[in-house]
Amino acid sequence: MLSETETLENDQGALIDQMSTCMVKDTELIDVHPLQLHFSFRPNKIISCPFHVTNNTDDQHVSVRCVPRLPGADRYYAYLGHVCSVVPPRSTHTIVVTMRQLQQPPDNMDMLDIVVETILGKDYQSETNFKDARKENSRGFREVTLKAVCATMCEKTTSEVIFRCDYNGMLESMDVHPTEPWILAAYKARLVIWNYKTQAKMMEREFYPGLAHSLRRLSASYDGYVTSVRFIVQSKEQLFVVGDTDGYIHVHDSMTMKRVKEFKAHGGWVTSFAVQPTQPFVLSASHDQQIKLWNWEKGWVCIRTFTGHSDWVRQVKFNPHDANTFASASWDGTVKIWRIFSPTHFTSLNCEDKLLRCFDYYPTGGDQQHYMVTGSYRGTARIWDMRTQTCIHEIKGLGQYCMVGVIDCHPDRPAVLITASKGDGVYLHDSRTYRCERMVNFGLGEVVCFAYIKATRSLAIGHKYGVAIVEIDRF
Repeated sequence: MLSETETLENDQGALIDQMSTCMVKDTELIDVHPLQLHFSFRPNKIISCPFHVTNNTDDQHVSVRCVPRLPGADRYYAYLGHVCSVVPPRSTHTIVVTMRQLQQPPDNMDMLDIVVETILGKDYQSETNFKDARKENSRGFREVTLKAVCATMCEKTTSEVIFRCDYNGMLESMDVHPTEPWILAAYKARLVIWNYKTQAKMMEREFYPGLAHSLRRLSASYDGYVTSVRFIVQSKEQLFVVGDTDGYIHVHDSMTMKRVKEFKAHGGWVTSFAVQPTQPFVLSASHDQQIKLWNWEKGWVCIRTFTGHSDWVRQVKFNPHDANTFASASWDGTVKIWRIFSPTHFTSLNCEDKLLRCFDYYPTGGDQQHYMVTGSYRGTARIWDMRTQTCIHEIKGLGQYCMVGVIDCHPDRPAVLITASKGDGVYLHDSRTYRCERMVNFGLGEVVCFAYIKATRSLAIGHKYGVAIVEIDRF
């Protein structure tokens, strides 16, 4: 017969074995890698370093929080904050931490150590949930410390921050030049062109309305600012267009940023532009419920006005397989299909969810003209068969201000479906299975827009507090 001491020792041993088994299981189910943050230091450059959290479970979510290990880390990190997000089953979440522009690396790299906290089987996205779980030492809670290392030579990261917003205003719009390594970033009252290869600021200028409506600008109630931008490379001159909250379109020379023309285009905000790839046409959409077609070779004359929406038009886009047709998404809950030669739409899709924010043409089964994906402010992405006007799949729970896009970057691989929301970064899905394969979080705030960089097969992601690039080719 065992003594009380022997019984207690056996019970403690069994408990330790059970805890060890749980820890091994949790480690197998949740993989945080690498365990070192390799910062390839370059003087006066933003240095990005990604790490990955992989959820190997089949049916459980994993909540993740990323926090600095030591106080005072904000002196070295650019907008680290406390990143909280959720990793779906069988997917990987990439979190990118970014070192500020420094002349020399920190004397003590321990200041850049990161603690990654994970909770298995939970769907937490607030710091309070993590603090409570830590106090309770709840089952499934785990933390891993990532050690920071300064590396003089390191392979170029596939995910990096190009620049952070250093202005009072946050990013409002962004576009990528199709042939030059340029990103046009628009803030409320400033325009900046960056070289994304060198992280260098090439040109910048303040945005201000011209003489055409300068009197209103003097009014105390005036609050005009930039709402949308787009490069135009098909013209003889290198141009870009800017839309503002007052309904004006401003035309600028891309080489000098000098404004060459401005005109009243709409009765409300200019929300979106689309450039026709073979003709000198630009589409503009507006809060005034109208879409207009402009010819820049004829002095920016409006050659057609398209009406039919009953609420704000949020986005317009030409069909990549038929440049004489385009689509528009509106807060009236519809996507309408148009021909540039007719002022009325020939197809209208009722998307059930009002407050549509965006859409894109969707490749499915080799027939790319008859499918679309839509995203709404309420956090749902839907894939539609335009021939039957039915929803064939929906992705819920994406968070507010859902954005969607599709990138078909490789002939031998399926296209990548991209979704983004207010706080979780960017999700990359397999366009055939709709499964989330990867998530990328740069900790730069809400995603405002994204654009494909064809030359490098990368995605430029515009956030409120900066712009980052992630390689899609390795997805």
